Amino acid sequence: PGTERTPRVVAARKLLRRAGRDRAGRFLVEGAQAVREALAHGVVHELFVTDEAAARHPDLLDGPDRVTVVDARAAASLSDTVTPQGIVAV
Repeated sequence: PGTERTPRVVAARKLLRRAGRDRAGRFLVEGAQAVREALAHGVVHELFVTDEAAARHPDLLDGPDRVTVVDARAAASLSDTVTPQGIVAV
């Protein structure tokens, strides 16, 4: 699985800051429901998911062009919540 230092995770983490979002024109959504909504609208560029979240939500893995499996620390680094859900989309 990808780690906190994986280039794709590092790039996505920049989207936690407004300057990064403005520069890229993208943002992060976290959690199965938010990701499901984004997929329904066809706006998911990339999905980061832990093995545990992938097992809980296999239906979400078919939509995005790129799915990156990450470890729990990498998923937490992409989250601004107290209890990360292990599934984050760009």
